[in-house]
Amino acid sequence: MAVYYDNAENDFNSIRRFFARYVDMTMYRCIYWAVLCWVFGLDIDQLGPWQIFLFALAVLFVIVTEAVLLHFFKTTLGKFIMGIRVVSYNGNPLDLRSGIDRTRKVVFFGEGLTIPVICEVAMLICFFLNRQGRTLPWEPGSRLEIRKRPIWVMAVGLAACVAFVIAVTCALELWP
Repeated sequence: MAVYYDNAENDFNSIRRFFARYVDMTMYRCIYWAVLCWVFGLDIDQLGPWQIFLFALAVLFVIVTEAVLLHFFKTTLGKFIMGIRVVSYNGNPLDLRSGIDRTRKVVFFGEGLTIPVICEVAMLICFFLNRQGRTLPWEPGSRLEIRKRPIWVMAVGLAACVAFVIAVTCALELWP
């Protein structure tokens, strides 16, 4: 279900959705690789042929994690910062199956499986489709509740996420 606003508000909400998705994917990647390094002791630079398997595992991690967050909280970190909630048509949280289906479509169609360049192109296409008020492939079966949020609140949330990612990245580099 597409969300319609006047042009200026729709543009701003499209930007909010883009940043929410970008924050979510960045945080998922950061947490995933930190767990692989710190808990399982993997050296990212020495993975060799395991990279394909770990990439597939990362996609599965994202799909399951986001579905669980949407089911229990109706939002993810990026969506929370941007004032966005994802609910079923009747306003209830998505059930796990719907959350998995929605997130699977987001990862495949909206992010191009997070493959570099393809991901950015897919996100831009979805950004412009959303600006036009078009329904994105993962939206049937759910709707967005977009709340007004002061820009400074969103900026502080984004800054906190950037600081977290920088801290984890530095810690991974210093990890023996």
